[in-house]
Amino acid sequence: MTGTEDKTIARQICLELISSGGFGRAVYSDVEGLIVRPAHAARASDDGITDSDFSGDHDFDAGPGSVEYTCLTAAGPPLLADDAHAHPAMADMLDSTDYVVAPILASSTVIGMLHVAARAPLAIDGRDLECLGVYQGAAGAAFSRDAWSEVAVGHYTAVRQAVTAVVEDAGRIISADFEIGGVTSSDAQVPRLQSPAINFAIEESLTKRETEVMRLIAQGLSNAEIAERLFIGVETVKSHVKKVLRKIGAVNRSEAISLYLDNGNRSR
Repeated sequence: MTGTEDKTIARQICLELISSGGFGRAVYSDVEGLIVRPAHAARASDDGITDSDFSGDHDFDAGPGSVEYTCLTAAGPPLLADDAHAHPAMADMLDSTDYVVAPILASSTVIGMLHVAARAPLAIDGRDLECLGVYQGAAGAAFSRDAWSEVAVGHYTAVRQAVTAVVEDAGRIISADFEIGGVTSSDAQVPRLQSPAINFAIEESLTKRETEVMRLIAQGLSNAEIAERLFIGVETVKSHVKKVLRKIGAVNRSEAISLYLDNGNRSR
């Protein structure tokens, strides 16, 4: 775990497992191979809920025979530990060998692990397994959403930079008014600019207006900016954007831009 957003998610999950899930102790750990790195923990007490971050002091190897090893290799639903399969390091953190562990998946990859233990004198039961399963899915969705957000921002930034570079190059050529041997720049052959590759197969599936909208989306324009550029209403733009996304099979603008610009060489 590296980002502040990821740390916030881990802390929130641990606190929710205590306050809403009713567990006595909860630990979120990052996973690297078979190395488990506890990152955040929370516990219930008579004085309320306390929580803390970790910085590598509690890392351990989930070797064969431990419930953590089975959890990482199976990447399935929550598993219940016992005296024979509880990992000593985690049992020490949870003050119990009677705990439940669940892998956290993002894009089919195990990126983390949740541990919970019941609040004494209660014991873990089937309902606790079901409850942790709900948090397991929610945590995976939260981390996946965060990862895809970073990808979308990267695509958006790359597209904006490419469009800006093309516009700047075009501006320099248009403004260049020089004369060589009596031939002005307007008469001379201007080298062809390299622009982002466009998937023309996508344009063939769109109407003329939808193509105009798609090109402006690729330039990073907002719905309001597109409406102003095309002299139409914002609601009309929204309708066109929805149709464009549906036709090209994109779930959002960033994916539409990626499909439109990344595959141009195949369809021209």
